[in-house]
Amino acid sequence: MINKEKFEYVIHTNELEGYIFTEEEKEIIRKVAEGEMSSKEALEIFSKSTKNLD
Repeated sequence: MINKEKFEYVIHTNELEGYIFTEEEKEIIRKVAEGEMSSKEALEIFSKSTKNLD
């Protein structure tokens, strides 16, 4: 699977389950798929944004 396919797969499968990504979240996922950001860095960003919702 090429990077664009990985990105589209992640977005599509989650949207099928009812989750709609923000543009910022899509950008983070794209960066992980293209190797510009590690999954660890992405998880840290997502966990910070989730904590702000509490």
